[in-house]
Order: sequence, then structure tokens, then C-alpha cells
Amino acid sequence: MNVKRQSITVEELLRRYAAGEKNFVGIEFSYSDKGLRGCNLSGINLSDSKIAVYMADVNLSGADLSRVYMPQTNLDRANLSSANLSGAILCLVPSLRLGMPMGGSASLAGGSAAMSSISSQRLETRFEKGFNLS
Repeated sequence: MNVKRQSITVEELLRRYAAGEKNFVGIEFSYSDKGLRGCNLSGINLSDSKIAVYMADVNLSGADLSRVYMPQTNLDRANLSSANLSGAILCLVPSLRLGMPMGGSASLAGGSAAMSSISSQRLETRFEKGFNLS
């Protein structure tokens, strides 16, 4: 399926989210000096979006990430509890590729994780380093 996405900057997403907007269906953004590290984006709707930024320590609890495409994404210590990941394509990047210490974790407690595609080699690496899928 060829999805047409609206391109926005990370800074614009954060500004609009801070103003109360949570519906960002079908957006695309990549590279930012900070990425989304440490941001609270709980309850955000990023379904059908393409996200290629650094996302360590991000709070995506209760987020709609259905059919999201995340190539080369670092989710160390991300909170994905109660997030909807159905149909998501996650290509997770090991921490060492970004010069970060290994041993991170992400929590998917209560989340929906019927993902359609995952980069298995990278995912296995990430699980070995502390992903919690309970």
C-alpha cells in the first residue's frame, strides 16, 4: 500500500502536541538533533506515519501506532504500555550504532503488539538487551 504522508518537523510536532493536538495520522518526519528523546507523547495518534528519529526514553503510553513505519528507530527505555502497534513495521536499531550504552529496555505492558513486520535480527538483539513484553 502506497501511503501519502504529510512531512512535518519534529519541532512542529512537539509544538502542536504541546498546544493540545494529538491527531498526527499519516505524518512523516526524520532527523532532528534531539529527535524525540525523553518527550511525553502519551495518547498521541501516529497511525500510518513514518518516523525515523531517535526515540529513547519517550513516553508513548496509550499511543496509536497502528501501521506506523519506524525504520532505524532506537526505543531504549521507551514506554509503550497500552500502545496499539497492530500492523506496525519496526526496524529497531541496537544502541551501539548510535554510540549509546547497551542494556536499554522498552515496556509494552498492556499494549497491542500484532505487528506485521519486524526486522528479526535487530529485534532479537533488542530483546536480548532487556525488552519487557509482559
